[in-house]
Amino acid sequence: MVSRSRVLVAGLAWVLLQASLTPACARDGLDRHARQEIAARYVQTLSEIIHRRLRNNPYRTRSGGGATLAFDLDRTGLVSATTIKTPSGSPYLDALAKAAVPPGYRFPPLPPELGLDRLHVNAPLRFGPLL
Repeated sequence: MVSRSRVLVAGLAWVLLQASLTPACARDGLDRHARQEIAARYVQTLSEIIHRRLRNNPYRTRSGGGATLAFDLDRTGLVSATTIKTPSGSPYLDALAKAAVPPGYRFPPLPPELGLDRLHVNAPLRFGPLL
């Protein structure tokens, strides 16, 4: 059984992703719009996975806050590095942000239609206050 406070806290964590696509070997088979659609779906998948991982981590903080987590994925979806790009001001929240996507975590593989060898993601993570 999930406690009510855990569900409430989970509902207050928002995940927004901004991915910067750096094509290593762009293919000519798809136009720019089609690539953007595929990239948007993949970024949405990443966002949903991170949101689930944060939702399953019952954090507690009175003020809330946010941090921007930067991480790199290879074509297999393996996270090779994570850094806090913009700190929250709280070592606790920064540690939670890094725990959401640790090095070695595996996301789904990059869509082959994008023709990318790697993807750099900046993920602004927002932690809501405990009510």
